[in-house]
Amino acid sequence: MFTVYVAVARDLEDAIVSELKGHSDVVLLGSAHDISTALRDLSQARPGALILDDAILTDASSEILAGFSNAPYPVILLAGAEGPLVAKRALAIGAKDLIDRLEWQHELFPALERVALPIAGDKREGRVISIFSSKGGVGKTMLSANLAVSLADKVHDPVVVVDLDLTFGDIAALFGTTPKATIRDLMNGPLTLQAVMASLTEVLPHVSVLAAPRTPEEVEDIRAEMLVPIFQVLRQAFHFVVVDLSPGYDQINVTTLDLSDVVLVITTPDVVTLRAVAQSLRLFRQGFHYDDKKVRLVLNRSGSKTGITVQDVAATLKQPVLYELPTEGNLPARAANQGEPLLRFDPQSSLAEAINEMASRLIQEETGRRHKRRGPRAWLESFTRRHR
Repeated sequence: MFTVYVAVARDLEDAIVSELKGHSDVVLLGSAHDISTALRDLSQARPGALILDDAILTDASSEILAGFSNAPYPVILLAGAEGPLVAKRALAIGAKDLIDRLEWQHELFPALERVALPIAGDKREGRVISIFSSKGGVGKTMLSANLAVSLADKVHDPVVVVDLDLTFGDIAALFGTTPKATIRDLMNGPLTLQAVMASLTEVLPHVSVLAAPRTPEEVEDIRAEMLVPIFQVLRQAFHFVVVDLSPGYDQINVTTLDLSDVVLVITTPDVVTLRAVAQSLRLFRQGFHYDDKKVRLVLNRSGSKTGITVQDVAATLKQPVLYELPTEGNLPARAANQGEPLLRFDPQSSLAEAINEMASRLIQEETGRRHKRRGPRAWLESFTRRHR
């Protein structure tokens, strides 16, 4: 998975942006059809790759071209029919790859696979597990907190919970803690490892929380584009990053869902929730193009006397239920009232055992998901040869 910024002429911008948004391994940071806007945006972001159109470099100064040659991200240059001349400019800006502007639909993604920097860089890549439901009140926050505890207990390595239910987030409260800082504190200033780590609150050994803003007014300050560098840092510092998302499809959620390795979609055995979750799964498959390995279905309150079985849920949602969490009455609420995660409040409960089983399965299937990049090709010779 990698981040991309697009700086191309207006005639290609919409098509390339649309194509990138439909690719599950790409997080689009932004786009522009003029060089000044692109440079302003790029001063605030560090993409895994810049897709740059030679058509907008016609009037660029030598200083601008030299700046691209020193950029901390690889540049993929789209070139028109004037191949040999453009190839010289590609060398001047230090382009890592050069593709035919007329053939971008065939050549762009192979070029990204060759040269784009993965989100986690070259360091260890922690897995991002987002917990989502399009309906509130289904146990999303309870699972986020307790899954993080279980994962940390099993891997004996740091785990962080990110509370992105920005308006109503209460992850810290489930741990009986008042956070010393929130994600709002990261919106100003450089996103260094030190800054991100200073914003976390340790709630248990090996478990930290990045809390939601303190007031609803502060939510407006949270910018989706800042999530990418935040998650870059968290992936490098933590074995697992567990994210509690709000219901809905705002830019914060969409960006995080794109960045996630696993999305746990929670449903409960009732018609209203099933209808809402069915719409979410349809969007994930057809709109976001996520595959079933990424999107996992969790049935919470399994065994409730609603007349809807796990088989009914799977048939209705056209997706197997991979994880079942049994109903435990008011036990989760009692644990929350005590300011303790359920796994500490009643570790012998059947719900705690089910969460531990989920954590074990997630750990077992962990593969590292390191981005495999093929060796660089001789793009200059190839491009020039095609345009002789």
